[in-house]
Amino acid sequence: MHSFVMKEGNITVLGEKTKFVGSLEFSDNLVITGNFKGDISSTGNLKIDKTGECEVSKISVDSALVAGKITGDIEAASKIEGASNSINKAGSKIDDSGSRVEDAGNAIDRAADKIKDITDK
Repeated sequence: MHSFVMKEGNITVLGEKTKFVGSLEFSDNLVITGNFKGDISSTGNLKIDKTGECEVSKISVDSALVAGKITGDIEAASKIEGASNSINKAGSKIDDSGSRVEDAGNAIDRAADKIKDITDK
């Protein structure tokens, strides 16, 4: 069971049949169930659903729940959670900036040795 909770406010969904290429900035909530390629920068929360696939150079959010696939780096100010069926491709970095990382299953297991040391910033 996950403790991830959407922020109060708007929820935007990139649907399962949606393909988006570019940069996204938002302050509320985003759910990706389709394909995304680009960068995400947000003070809000991100959920990558089990059907979602993201190819990014960087995702930067407040909190994230990853149940789908990510190729690229992800950082969260508060928390990153992952479902046991999620996939974070080798070489990706997960940076929780000192916050909690929990229930991460394969997403964290595969990238645990790649977690960024934020003291090097």
